[in-house]
Amino acid sequence: MKMGNPPSTPKNQSRHVLRRKTSFDHGLDRLMNLMLNGVEAMKDMTAPGTLTIISRRSENGELAVSILDTGVGVPPEQIDQIFSAFITSKPQGTGMGLPISR
Repeated sequence: MKMGNPPSTPKNQSRHVLRRKTSFDHGLDRLMNLMLNGVEAMKDMTAPGTLTIISRRSENGELAVSILDTGVGVPPEQIDQIFSAFITSKPQGTGMGLPISR
């Protein structure tokens, strides 16, 4: 399973790609975590946000899932740390969601 955004992601949408073969149940957990992250990134916006989920079969026959949101995005100074444990921008966050999903 490959998760992330296609190369044509609009400027205001997140662009992070997770690539890993996974079991079905673990894959669902990863997808749910990424969708919740997207929803949370849009919750304080004044205009309605959009969460887009795209699935397709890749050239080698694997399932490719892209999750895009129009949320606030990750601050540029934190982009290199988003998969590190205990890094979070959420008041109630543990900083373990993306590291576990990766």
